[in-house]
Amino acid sequence: MTVKPQLLLRVFIPFAAGYFLSYLYRAVNAVIAPNLIADVGVGPSALGMLTAIYFISFASFQLPLGVLLDRFGPRRVEGVLLLFAALGAFLFARAESLTSLVIGRAFIGFGVSACLMAAFKA
Repeated sequence: MTVKPQLLLRVFIPFAAGYFLSYLYRAVNAVIAPNLIADVGVGPSALGMLTAIYFISFASFQLPLGVLLDRFGPRRVEGVLLLFAALGAFLFARAESLTSLVIGRAFIGFGVSACLMAAFKA
């Protein structure tokens, strides 16, 4: 079985970019923690909660994600979910309270939940 290089790039690049974005969002709290403390006034426990809500929303969608990937395919599912991640990033960037930050991080976790499994399915 031979795979054309163009097809490989058309499949690999978008899914690799999605996974990179997922990994970036996973670690970004450590990088922007001083800014969050200064701008919003959150403490260490709130920073931990922001990281936790990302992982909770990410993990809680894994079972429904498998059904959606089987039914609609990885391109459609990841495309739609990355729109939710973009919405979450927008909400997080515009947040002025801890509640807004939590909602943004939850959307981000939900939105990037398909990045790894969709790449495996493709």
